[in-house]
Amino acid sequence: MDHPLYDLLLTGAEFSTVIDLAEQVLGNPVAFIDTAQNETTLSAHYPEEDMEDKAYRRQQISDEEYQKNTDYVTALSRTGIPQVLVWPHIRRKRLICGCLVYGRHVGGIRLPDVGNRLEDLDMDLVRKTAALIGVAYVLRTSRSEDQNCLWNLLNDRLDASLVDLHALFAASIPAWDSLCVLWFIPEYYPDYTSNLPLYQQSFASLSTCMTNCGAGFALLADADALRQVQPELTRQLQDLQLRVGVGRPGNTLAALRRSYDQARHSLRFASQAGNYGLALFGDYQLNYLISLIPADQAAAVLDDSPLTALETCDRQSGTEMLKTLRTYLRCGGNIKAAADQLCVHKNTVFYRIGKLREDWGLDLADTDTLSLLNCLFMLKDQRNNDPDM
Repeated sequence: MDHPLYDLLLTGAEFSTVIDLAEQVLGNPVAFIDTAQNETTLSAHYPEEDMEDKAYRRQQISDEEYQKNTDYVTALSRTGIPQVLVWPHIRRKRLICGCLVYGRHVGGIRLPDVGNRLEDLDMDLVRKTAALIGVAYVLRTSRSEDQNCLWNLLNDRLDASLVDLHALFAASIPAWDSLCVLWFIPEYYPDYTSNLPLYQQSFASLSTCMTNCGAGFALLADADALRQVQPELTRQLQDLQLRVGVGRPGNTLAALRRSYDQARHSLRFASQAGNYGLALFGDYQLNYLISLIPADQAAAVLDDSPLTALETCDRQSGTEMLKTLRTYLRCGGNIKAAADQLCVHKNTVFYRIGKLREDWGLDLADTDTLSLLNCLFMLKDQRNNDPDM
């Protein structure tokens, strides 16, 4: 989903910051209303007179009528559908929309008329904004002490000299020798809100502490427990088409921060390769080393490589030599598997492999050549995904 609030709410930003950005997105002041219809957070330019009108109206009506109105607004808010309301003694029209998270009503937003016709607002944008505000509200109110500690750890806000990791995470992970950090980015809204319980269920076999951090979610897990459930967890994640980066284990503050960085790198490389499941940093160390090559040197290596020459030839001649080479390498040199993926006869693959050897000097029986080609493809993929490289 392309929505400015999405990235912000996952960074752990203050709830008031989320509400202020919602005002900018909607072009209208915004108030967050809790389930008891109390205004708990107002955006930066919310009009004071609107609050004054509410106080005045409360004085003009009976308790019974006030409760009836409150129940009515709550019922409308629970639908999650934007509604424009007009009240006696209130100078401005108001638009309300409930904040629903997994179908649960956690509050709502109110937009007063400040000169723009509320009826002309993009109601789909209002609804999506309200839903993301609901997610931000839940994240703010449901974080445990362990989750706050993990967020502070990953954001370098803990003093290593004052931290006892066992004491910090004893509630979530009672017994462990070493921990590792897992990192994943959920599918965009609305799949994010509907699939998050499935993600959490997948990790239920681990004693973990999970918190939102950056553009995704970080989990702290017992590395030994993770190894035991790795096959089953990998299968579940592949079924969900979710990839999760996994850093190396450690038992110090510095090691866990390093594990977090490794998990983020592993996720990026798994995404480039189109792999789902657990992306262990140990499986992507070569990718990481290649990513450290300076951009100008990487460009020079690729421009002078056989991959670029093959790509040019394919473009001019309408052949598929580069695709065949990549598929052959990914299939571990299995001709039949490569032929199946390319939807050609295996003799066609044999012929193309022979042409690569005769015309391009690429001996695919030579281990050094295979290693070089694999490294070049990694470099090419990273460059394609990072134009600045």
